[in-house]
Amino acid sequence: MALKPQVDRLTTQVEALKGRAEAAQNSIRGSYDDFEDNVDSVEYHLEKLEWMLTELAEASFDLLATESGIMAVKAVWAKDGKERKDDPEGVLYLTDQRLIFEQKEKVATKKVLFIATEKKLVQEKLWEAPVALIEEAKARKEGFMNKDDFIEVHFGSGLSYDSAHVHVWEPADEWMALIKRAKAKEFDATRAIAISAEEVEKVKSAPTQCPSCGGVINQIVLRGMDSISCEYCGAVIRL
Repeated sequence: MALKPQVDRLTTQVEALKGRAEAAQNSIRGSYDDFEDNVDSVEYHLEKLEWMLTELAEASFDLLATESGIMAVKAVWAKDGKERKDDPEGVLYLTDQRLIFEQKEKVATKKVLFIATEKKLVQEKLWEAPVALIEEAKARKEGFMNKDDFIEVHFGSGLSYDSAHVHVWEPADEWMALIKRAKAKEFDATRAIAISAEEVEKVKSAPTQCPSCGGVINQIVLRGMDSISCEYCGAVIRL
């Protein structure tokens, strides 16, 4: 009985040590889980970037000399704001300077009893807009049980259209964040190759009046452009 207090004290100390060991184990497990989640997130992002680079390599258009792709996603352009069966499918691209939609889909050229027997690939850029002209971008849900992601973009003056509605195969909220960062020119600060002062100056010193007819030039000049055309007389103006 004289040893009982010592035994109780040792038992208490052992329980405390076990508690500390379990806490340390849980902390290590939690850190590992966080690390694994971060690795998965990076892998997912890299896979999306790899897909974008593959699509850009096959695209029907070229990026400008100093333009960089930010993200791309499979998409459908809902021409009248409501997606319909015959709306063009393709890829929506976001660069550090433009938002671009390219149709890229196989279209039936021959049908037998309403079944397509022959198809051809239709691939062309249908529209583009400088991110500087994006006045508002919204994310919304549509479709069955609101599972489909749409982005609704409204443009300022200078384009032949004032808005675009696109069904995207990724969370629309993620695209809203990317568009916001592109408008704020945040990606310029993280480029692997810095933008030259010469290119920046070329944009700043672009003419605001056509030297041939005197018409006002309203076109936005993007970095990497070599020339622009006067909308009044058609004259090509070298930058």
